[in-house]
Amino acid sequence: DDFLLPDPDDTAWLDFMLEDVSQLRRDGWTIEIADDFPIRLAMPDGEIEARLSEGSGIDWFELDLGVMVDGQRIDLIGPLIGLIETGGEALFEAEGDDAAQAWVKLDDGRLLPLPMARIRPIARALMDLFNATGSKDRRIGLSRLQAAELEGLAVAAEAAGIVWQGGEALRALGRQLRETGKIPPATVPASFQATLRPYQARGVDWLQFLRAAGIGGLLADDMGLGKTVQALAHIAIEQAEGRLDRPALVVCPTSLVPNWRMEAARFAPTLKVLTLHGPARKESFSEIAKHDLVITTYPLLPRDHKTLMAQEWHIAILDEAQNIKNPAADTSKLVRGLKARQRLCLTGTPLENHLGELWSLFDFIVP
Repeated sequence: DDFLLPDPDDTAWLDFMLEDVSQLRRDGWTIEIADDFPIRLAMPDGEIEARLSEGSGIDWFELDLGVMVDGQRIDLIGPLIGLIETGGEALFEAEGDDAAQAWVKLDDGRLLPLPMARIRPIARALMDLFNATGSKDRRIGLSRLQAAELEGLAVAAEAAGIVWQGGEALRALGRQLRETGKIPPATVPASFQATLRPYQARGVDWLQFLRAAGIGGLLADDMGLGKTVQALAHIAIEQAEGRLDRPALVVCPTSLVPNWRMEAARFAPTLKVLTLHGPARKESFSEIAKHDLVITTYPLLPRDHKTLMAQEWHIAILDEAQNIKNPAADTSKLVRGLKARQRLCLTGTPLENHLGELWSLFDFIVP
């Protein structure tokens, strides 16, 4: 009988267990491994797969990287990040032998060999993502705002022969950002009666880009620079392209209601506008869904919130959105309950609001 006794510090044992034991068995040897042998291997049953699935919140997605072992899907995100945190970063950053194995320790103590040629590119992408989004449980959550980074990860995965599933729309957005590096121009319909200044057209381009990505936004221009006309152009495009199948909502200070009505009539005459204001407004509640644009005010939100929350909106716009900068205020809490495909805030340049006050606006934009 021949006995092989392990030295736990001898990494050559890993290669022996992976390569030589299998060859010896093929050559007719009988290999018996003692129960207390310190090295146990877990062999993958198939290809490594990456999946992107909807997470726990709006606009959030969870990344899963796994492989089947003994009929069970094994998560690789946690173990790979653990390897990176314990010194593997240098291993993955450096160029090396792609034929070598990356040894990933599983929760049950087994070692899973993964080809370095496949793991190195995905591990490099994970380093960047985990540094930005890592959590204590070593899970990775991604928002639509990280579409470009996600596409970089997907490209790295596919180049390494890793199967990618899910996230097609988000990947398309990321691909556009990586390939063009810019926001595409929007087409304002001929029915829109305003001539946009270049910076206003750029703002409309941005609003349309956010809408296509399923993201809300904060449009911050100085007073008098045309935030209202940009928002109206955005809504007019949605109408012209057939997406305005439910009304858009504008919530503004009472003093701005006449301005919204006047500019909507002047610049976007194709929009059917309903103003909810005054003691007789409740008579119009049943007509909300028949209009393209509904205008209400912050003071009326507590009184009309049941009606407004029951309606599904295409876009919900808060004008002079600094009115909700106190997150504990009733109005701030109520607007977060609005159901809308897109949420937008209009406010003065951020220099007029410190970051702490803007957090409440962000809570509205991305609940």
